[in-house]
Amino acid sequence: MSMEHRELVFEHKSLLDVPFIVISGPSGGGKTTLCLAIKNIIPNVKLLIKHTNRDMRPNEKSGVDYFFVDSTWFNTAIQNKAIISYADRYGNHYALSENEVTKSLFFNLYPIVILDVHLAVKFKSIYKKSLLVFVGPKDISEVEKRLEKRGDDRKDVVARVQLAVQELGLRNRFDFDYCDTKPPEIAAQHIASIIKNIG
Repeated sequence: MSMEHRELVFEHKSLLDVPFIVISGPSGGGKTTLCLAIKNIIPNVKLLIKHTNRDMRPNEKSGVDYFFVDSTWFNTAIQNKAIISYADRYGNHYALSENEVTKSLFFNLYPIVILDVHLAVKFKSIYKKSLLVFVGPKDISEVEKRLEKRGDDRKDVVARVQLAVQELGLRNRFDFDYCDTKPPEIAAQHIASIIKNIG
């Protein structure tokens, strides 16, 4: 497994004014849990589903957790400028498609997306009306415990913990910091009130 990774964000002029809610933080930090808690408060939010070529985990479903595709999908999508963000992580590709965003907007749903920390910062440099939300534990040992509990491969755990050290250093680049906010419903209530103010 390589620690090499890269992030790309593509500008789509029709989406520059969209107030994306971007949830980010270290692996195992509770990002999906927070998104689900927000949706319980505000039903008309949409957690945007990304495409990936990584193997599906036993508890995952395509079209629910990710759209699971092969590597050629990414080459075509990039050539056709059909994606908004792209990340290469641990040898796997992840992308948010333009179509996934436009579908949510068509149905008047507030778009929420989970992005890696470095990618989230880069995302806001283009989509400036986005709100960046940082979530996760402050303690690196807690990150490691959560990843091990999740059943991640030991090599993956080590790599993600090393990355988490860098990610925690970028907390001050975020609009809202909910590190160690418990339970997640507290942070969800705050974010829900922000979304209501946007609308």
